Amino acid sequence: MAGFGTMAVGSTPFGMGTPAVGEDVPTGPAGSRYLDPLARDYVVDPSSGQYQQMPSVRQRVLITVITMLGSSSSQPLFGVQLPQRMDERFEADARGRIRAALSQLIDIEQVMVLDGQIKVERGLGGRARFTIPFFDLTTGERHTVSGP
Repeated sequence: MAGFGTMAVGSTPFGMGTPAVGEDVPTGPAGSRYLDPLARDYVVDPSSGQYQQMPSVRQRVLITVITMLGSSSSQPLFGVQLPQRMDERFEADARGRIRAALSQLIDIEQVMVLDGQIKVERGLGGRARFTIPFFDLTTGERHTVSGP
């Protein structure tokens, strides 16, 4: 077999040839698929064509707080139900409910700690916006998750 070198050669229905080599696997931060909090969909990196990544704890925080309590038939106690009325107790009640929804990650699994107070803002048309600052104990990084 002298003279063939180390390249692989294969037989195809169209004759002999060398197999095509795909692009290298992208490098970068590994984790979970990046979830856009507004579109609530995964985001593809236009340069690589691969799904963008985010730390798994950050993704879990985001999924927890954008899921309405009781909307999952397999996990009926998962998610947040914000108060229905925007009265004088709205911000405090919303903070407590968001904190309760995150208790699995904070108290039980202990993969995150709140890094300040959860901020709840009243918006137009009865909508609320929240910002959750936290420290990811699995990566040692600070993050902020915001949502509508």
